[in-house]
Amino acid sequence: MQPIPQTAPISNFRKYQEGILAMMDRAPVVLMNRATPRAVLVNPETWNATAERLAYLESIIAGDAASARIASGDYHTVEDFEAAMSS
Repeated sequence: MQPIPQTAPISNFRKYQEGILAMMDRAPVVLMNRATPRAVLVNPETWNATAERLAYLESIIAGDAASARIASGDYHTVEDFEAAMSS
């Protein structure tokens, strides 16, 4: 289960910038405009960790797709490559 996100009104950001940025150090902060989410603030460490995790998961998906293609016989041999290069 995901925790309830922290929220802050965009209109308060200029006046309470330090406090909202301090909230961001604990967890992402959803900036709201008239009860509508408009932006999410995350600290750089969280952003980098999320980007690294996404890249890792994408590489797993690509590997799974390649394995499925190979298992279905959709691949080229060295001989296929050499024949294509010499023609």
